[in-house]
Amino acid sequence: MNRIFTFGCSFTNYNYPTWADILGLEYDVYDNWGRIGAGNHFIMYSLSECIARNKISKDDTVFIMWTTIAREDRFIKGEWVTEGSVYNSSYTKEMITNYTDPEGYLLTNMSIIYATEQILKGIGCKYTFMKIVPFFEVDDSHKMLKFDVSDMENRVASVFGSTIETIENSVFENIFNNEWPTREDTHPTPVEHYQYLKSIGIGLSQQQLDYAIEWDNKVASGHFTFNGNHFPNRF
Repeated sequence: MNRIFTFGCSFTNYNYPTWADILGLEYDVYDNWGRIGAGNHFIMYSLSECIARNKISKDDTVFIMWTTIAREDRFIKGEWVTEGSVYNSSYTKEMITNYTDPEGYLLTNMSIIYATEQILKGIGCKYTFMKIVPFFEVDDSHKMLKFDVSDMENRVASVFGSTIETIENSVFENIFNNEWPTREDTHPTPVEHYQYLKSIGIGLSQQQLDYAIEWDNKVASGHFTFNGNHFPNRF
């Protein structure tokens, strides 16, 4: 039995099919742990839980699409709170000023990705790391705030360079040519998700292409219902 486990934010689990759903067509078991608004901390927590629940082994496949770094995830009163960018969240101005730091986000996020890589290497499973944007693009809110994290980027690269090299080019670069589309919903369409997988060298079937085209047409029509709940258990 071949199994695939996918992790990420709304670029992974959305209200219409994503790259994860396209890949899942070719596996006996497909378990999507993506969550709208999730940050990279949540992704690592989810991976740990998934490994424990499903006994992920060397025979399994893991795909992770890392998200933007200025996200903070918390488990509060029995549920995960994933608000996306802290710069577009319920955080007060005082909290943002005193308790957030773009360089700190870059450092901690790269540490998380490195730790995740070591976990998966230890298991010996097949894995692929992707990202929605380059990590120096700190903010993904509608405010499109710009931060200079070049100094920390250089220091992080000097330590975690080998891990950084394993992460594929981002959706922002490969599909959107470093500029978000002007449409209302800037998430990739199903066909754009398919194109992204192709752009990083993933072999795909005719069935997967047909699925992406079918869903692109449904999304364009504005009339569709999609059940993206592919996980049986989780906190």
